[in-house]
Amino acid sequence: MPEPVKVACHGTARSAGTSALARHAATKRVFRMITWAVGATAAYNMTIGVVGATIAPGCLSTTEQGMYFALPYTALVACTVYCRHVFSSFVAVDMVEEKSESVGAREATRNTWTTAGVINALMFTTIQSVLFQCPTDDKTTLLSVWYVGKIWFASGWSIIGICESSLYLMYTDPLGDADLAQFIQDNPKSIGLPTVDLALSLLLTVSAVSLWFYGRFGCFLGIVLNILWPMAIMTIVNQWRKISLWHKRPTTRSDMLEKDTSS
Repeated sequence: MPEPVKVACHGTARSAGTSALARHAATKRVFRMITWAVGATAAYNMTIGVVGATIAPGCLSTTEQGMYFALPYTALVACTVYCRHVFSSFVAVDMVEEKSESVGAREATRNTWTTAGVINALMFTTIQSVLFQCPTDDKTTLLSVWYVGKIWFASGWSIIGICESSLYLMYTDPLGDADLAQFIQDNPKSIGLPTVDLALSLLLTVSAVSLWFYGRFGCFLGIVLNILWPMAIMTIVNQWRKISLWHKRPTTRSDMLEKDTSS
């Protein structure tokens, strides 16, 4: 009988039997980080939108390019890569901790990769349709530069998610359940990476689209939408948090029969 699948979380090996209190604390900590990341992105985006919609249009000087785009964009890339590293470990643990013994690891894992790959492909198609719809007629303005920069970054994460899902499916196709369990144990982040790539792509896309409204319709509508999209994202995050904190309860045959009778 193969050993229980163990996945790494923040550099340590933890099994699906991790204490409920420790998992609860870890989950709350991760979702606080997600809330902070969404809030920081919204504030960051609003600053770019207001500044970009109010400054005089025209080609940015070298100093302005470094001050308003290059340095902040470098910080955005660094924070995104770090969040991907942290969240992929969490998602991997979160997905397997409530796995039922009657469900095969092979089927569940490959279905997860397939779903993530398909949605990433759909997301990439959506991103490409808005890639060249710049918020201003002058493509050298601050809003246009940030819009294209974020859209390209989002499409990059979608492509990575598609390729990762395809690679995992190809290389695990010849493996049986026991070998796949060993593969997951040796590559724990493989479960969560395509899903995290999708989340990053979505966050960057909606924040970029809000910049488009700043350029086309001015600050007022831009600010309104800059408040609404984080609320929509946090609604999804809150549901994810509830699902993450859910734990299955032991059921007996009598409980199942009673449920069937009542229905």
